[in-house]
Amino acid sequence: MAVAFDAVSSAQATAVTSISVTHTATGSDRSAFIGVGSSGTTPNLTSTVTYGGESATGLWDTIAQTNYHCSGHQRTPPLTGAQTVTATLVGTDDEVTIGVISLTGVHQTTPTNTVPTTATGVSTTATANAATSALDELVCGALYSGWQGAAPGAGETERWE
Repeated sequence: MAVAFDAVSSAQATAVTSISVTHTATGSDRSAFIGVGSSGTTPNLTSTVTYGGESATGLWDTIAQTNYHCSGHQRTPPLTGAQTVTATLVGTDDEVTIGVISLTGVHQTTPTNTVPTTATGVSTTATANAATSALDELVCGALYSGWQGAAPGAGETERWE
């Protein structure tokens, strides 16, 4: 079975320590990717991410350009039905966003391949090099740009902004 997109949910908030969104995953061989972004004078790393009360596995958690934070997490398998997905930061940030993408057809014991590449820098065009993917693999990522928006590149599909 090939990996396929299932659903997306997202939320934004200001001046918070945690943020939640309700997400519904369906289908078989499910996995969920959770992206968290925030900004502030001294942005905070992500403390925990839960999906329906169950812990998500952290993939990366980084501060870029002093004012921006981005982290990625996965939960395999996520619970079905409407579930609350919550990210808690170490402290309060000015702007916080969370996005959840659920997928079907994901290998349940090895849902992720190599460690993802993180990229930082100041540019009008943000770039990152992901590990090479194979047949029936899907590359997920998150970019936080302080709610300024971004455009996907060739061969990429934006699922939340």
